[in-house]
Amino acid sequence: MSRLVRSLRPLLALLAVALAAPLAAQAVRIDFGTDPDFDPRPGPFTSSQSSLVTFLALDGGSLRLRAPFQNEPQNKILFAFGAGVPSFGGVRLSFQTYVERVSLLWGNDDPRRLGPNAAGVFRLYDGTTLLETLRLGVNANTLVDQEFSVTGRRFNRLEFVLDQDQPGTNTDLADAIARIEFTVAGPTAVVPEPGSVALLGGGLSALALLARLRRRRA
Repeated sequence: MSRLVRSLRPLLALLAVALAAPLAAQAVRIDFGTDPDFDPRPGPFTSSQSSLVTFLALDGGSLRLRAPFQNEPQNKILFAFGAGVPSFGGVRLSFQTYVERVSLLWGNDDPRRLGPNAAGVFRLYDGTTLLETLRLGVNANTLVDQEFSVTGRRFNRLEFVLDQDQPGTNTDLADAIARIEFTVAGPTAVVPEPGSVALLGGGLSALALLARLRRRRA
């Protein structure tokens, strides 16, 4: 085996690893622990812990990030406020790619402001197409301690609304999220990074040079 072929071995091995890495499922966890607090404000918010998801208050509402009000274990809590009755408030999570598993820690369900059918409402979308609506009853303890989890679906947008089941007062409580975990879906969901593409180009160039050298010797 020629010296050139032997020298290409490390490059090709590195190339294989670089191209395979983006295809693996990527798990992401956000608890807002490294994000600075901010007062209620409109517009989108992206955590410093991941750029793969953007948060936006629904219906022209606002977001606020702060430490928990009570002795809860969370680092920070993201609150979504409605713009005014009859808006339910709520928050939209827009993912930069498709996801196949999402888990949310949610709550802020004050029993004094809840009707008998109060629930967390979770809507899954593919772009603007509604795929499924899920409801999860509240435990009515005011804490941000309820877990919502969905797996086996492929979607790129999630909307969460705390339906208080109290007509005309649905903006009294802010929708609250303390943690989000998600898994990027499938091998086709992630575009190879520029570094991987550069490695591929270098490997192909080296192989082309090897082929030319062999033809000259023939």
